Amino acid sequence: NKKNEDTLKNLKSTNISTVSKLTSANSSLKIQESEIDQKIEEASQNKAYIENKISDVDTKLNAATDAYNNYLEKLNQVNAGINSLEQAEETGNDEQKQTLAILKGKKESLEQIIPLLLNQKEAIEGTKQALEGTISAIDGTYTLLNSTKSSIETSINANTNLATLISGNNRVVDSSINTIYSMRTLSDAMKQLESGATTLKDGMTQFNNKGISKISNMALFMKNKQVTIKNLIDLSNNYKSFSKVNYKIPSNTKFIIVMDEK
Repeated sequence: NKKNEDTLKNLKSTNISTVSKLTSANSSLKIQESEIDQKIEEASQNKAYIENKISDVDTKLNAATDAYNNYLEKLNQVNAGINSLEQAEETGNDEQKQTLAILKGKKESLEQIIPLLLNQKEAIEGTKQALEGTISAIDGTYTLLNSTKSSIETSINANTNLATLISGNNRVVDSSINTIYSMRTLSDAMKQLESGATTLKDGMTQFNNKGISKISNMALFMKNKQVTIKNLIDLSNNYKSFSKVNYKIPSNTKFIIVMDEK
């Protein structure tokens, strides 16, 4: 029983230590969960900010695209005008030649502006792609953070359930230890009862030897002496005197008898 009790006490101590470690681990996990919640909130805010930026970039991209297309249309119109006046350069009148020169000047100017507009448009598209890449990265981070949070919550629940199970096991251990205590108390009581029974037996034997037996022997002795005592009493009652007396005169004699106590 003592060995079992020590084993149970060691198990209880181990369980208490394990529950303490699980509780401490959950505290750390909850701190990490809180930090992840904060990062998720920051990621959400950053995503909203980038989405607003993309909206602004889309507006600028639309404007740049419209400008680029407009200048391309103008270039096409100028080219068409130039094509229609190409012969006027040799055979046309002065007005036609002047118009052709103006159109060629516009073409040259448009051909310089259009590449700039294209570069601007492509730069805006690059910015948009970068922002969309940032959104994708934020979404990836958001997914990772949520996955990590889910894992932490799973760990917290597992630790909590395990701690509850171990605490329940400790109650069983306590019950077992109490049972051992009860059995030990019962065993001690049985030993005391056995010792008391032995003492009672010894006392009864002593009482019989020193009490009941002597009283019984005395009663038997007195019974045996009753006849002798009665005869002595009768003899003393009939005895009248030491000396000669007139029996007509009433008299009596008292005897003092010394009895041997043995």
